[in-house]
Amino acid sequence: MAATARREIDTGEEDIAAIARQISDHAEAIYQTWKARGLAPSEILSCRPTSGIKLTDNLRTKPKPEPKPDLKQRPELRRDHRPDPTRERARRELRQEQRSEPDGEIMDITLPPDLVPERNGTGTTLVGGRRADAAAMRLEVAREEERLLRALRTGGVVAERPAERPDVVPPVSLVDYAKSRYQDKLETGARKPAAGAGGERRASLGSHVTEARSKFEARARRASSAGTGEPVSAAGTTPVRPFLTRGSVAERVLMFEKCPSEATLELAKRKSPAATTWRGPHDVINRAQSYAASAPIKPSSAPPHTTLQRTVRGAANSGAPARVIPRFHFPKGRPPAPHQQDHALHKVQSAFATFPNSQVPRESFKHIVKACECPLYWKMPLFLATQQNLHLPIDGHKFIDFWREMTSQCHDQASRFVYILTRGKSSILTPEDFVPLVQDVVDTHPGLSFLKEATEFHSRYVHTVIARIFYCVNRSWSGRISIPELRRSNLLQIIQLLEDEEDINQVTQYFSYEHFYVIYCKFWELDRDHDLFIDRHDLARHNDHALSSRMIERVLSGCVTRGNQNRLTPDGEPRMSYTEFVWFLLAEEDKTHPTAIEYWFRCMDIDGDGYISMYELEYFYEEQMQRMEAIGIETLPFNDCLCQMLDMVHPAETGKITLSDLKKCKLTPIFFDTFFNLEKYLDHEQRDPFATQRDSDCEMSEWDRFAAEEYELLVAEEGGSEAQEQMEEDRTGYARLIR
Repeated sequence: MAATARREIDTGEEDIAAIARQISDHAEAIYQTWKARGLAPSEILSCRPTSGIKLTDNLRTKPKPEPKPDLKQRPELRRDHRPDPTRERARRELRQEQRSEPDGEIMDITLPPDLVPERNGTGTTLVGGRRADAAAMRLEVAREEERLLRALRTGGVVAERPAERPDVVPPVSLVDYAKSRYQDKLETGARKPAAGAGGERRASLGSHVTEARSKFEARARRASSAGTGEPVSAAGTTPVRPFLTRGSVAERVLMFEKCPSEATLELAKRKSPAATTWRGPHDVINRAQSYAASAPIKPSSAPPHTTLQRTVRGAANSGAPARVIPRFHFPKGRPPAPHQQDHALHKVQSAFATFPNSQVPRESFKHIVKACECPLYWKMPLFLATQQNLHLPIDGHKFIDFWREMTSQCHDQASRFVYILTRGKSSILTPEDFVPLVQDVVDTHPGLSFLKEATEFHSRYVHTVIARIFYCVNRSWSGRISIPELRRSNLLQIIQLLEDEEDINQVTQYFSYEHFYVIYCKFWELDRDHDLFIDRHDLARHNDHALSSRMIERVLSGCVTRGNQNRLTPDGEPRMSYTEFVWFLLAEEDKTHPTAIEYWFRCMDIDGDGYISMYELEYFYEEQMQRMEAIGIETLPFNDCLCQMLDMVHPAETGKITLSDLKKCKLTPIFFDTFFNLEKYLDHEQRDPFATQRDSDCEMSEWDRFAAEEYELLVAEEGGSEAQEQMEEDRTGYARLIR
């Protein structure tokens, strides 16, 4: 009988030791595998695989050393159905001794009541070692481990079951009880029962059980009483670290490497336990993937929403009534208050009321324009908006209806200017729309009173002014001025300035008569047949043959002019009209203007790809070198010239020069003249390098400086010719007197 009890005790201790060894070996294999892959066991718990990618795929991305045992094929202690030789041998010996000693004394061991499985609310006790219900015990162990597995799946904290009475220790699972016995055995050493009576053997064995039980209960009481030192679970009990003999990799990592912490307990308070259990071997990976897919992704930066959008969205999420986003885009100006519109309309009505029958002639219409708060030189387009016949007076009622309609749609000066010039038929301006306005300037401005009798120059002046307006305002090269382009320009301010400036030449932009005189004289010199068209031979004589023939061909090719069959010569060669010559001369004499840079960029971009390539530069510079060699000037090789130009422009892309690169460069005149204007290129070579900086600091533009110099030369030439004619007349008269 003593041998039977001893073998039973030794068998239990061996079972516990075998379980511990297998768990330790398995954990060591897991740790070595992760260590070889470059991951720590704590890092694998925080892995969050992306949607559609398995966790195993993430692990495979790490460097793979020599092959390790596959974690998926690990031995599962509880699921391994192969018999343990030690246990089987102990059981066979126990059965043989029981058969040989049927009448012997049987040791009666009573387990604690919390370890005994309950049936229908009543507990059963092992009597004589055979009354224990093995199936109930296995069911209790399975339930306990299932509870631990469920805690691992849901991320919750394992807590002891609450006791019914405060003085009763919470129930302990068989696994935790076995763990306590094993730890106690290691601490206190083996206590083998001495040979003697059966009661002594029972007392010795019972002492082992009672001592282990009391120590385990003491630990549970200390953990439950330390409420301030360690947080408790949602149920109010102290969490117990799981002790598993089976499970997946993640379960064993959590068992050996991660004890319940404060962060885990706080997370457990916010989580609800799952109602379902996992059923497959890959449930941990699947669960982790589903969690990663459902977890919100933290943005790296603030969402690119406007303040208005965030305000409206926040109000919608808070359940407040939806707010209407106020209008913020007004293509024709922000509408004024209704009372302001009524006041302005009343002023116009009052101005018409001062005239008989509200009929206002053209000569007195400037009073109506003043009441409308418009610039003075809007008067002719405004008059023609409601009265096509200039010799008849304008009707007040008809004009007020037009004004009311216009002010209800257009609310700023630019949109009203377009509406008046187009008479409400279009939202863009064409060159023909400016004719009445400029013609009125010619007829009524005091600075142009000398031009009234020279009617043959009226149309030339009008077309020159309109061409200059489109050159500066029409930045889109569309031939039509839009309202946004008009707002970005200074045209309306210059028209307003005409009312206050009596000397038209002081308004150098658009309306200067001196500038018109220089442009027209330059064109008249080139146009030998005076048909208001010049061909490539005429254009080649500009500035004493300064331009290269290749650039002249590009200018007349249509890249900067609008092709028309009427502009072709009888031989089919292209020609340039007077309006196009205005653009050419403005771009030639002031290459710093944005339109001039675009003008010459279009000419030099032969293939039209939006870049000036190196072969295109070589194409134009080749003719320059030939011309310099012809007049005996030492030439600079193209490679050296190219290095100088690239250092000056600093293009963003190697081997390509873009339009933005040239607009950023402050030395665009030197760049362009180097490749197609020999006269100015030689000028730049002989000029003081600091003169360019002084000229850029001057308030006058290159065009204004050129126009002023040319006008003085033209006046001097005209004065000299008149003096010579006067001297010849005097000499003729003196000769007659002598005779």
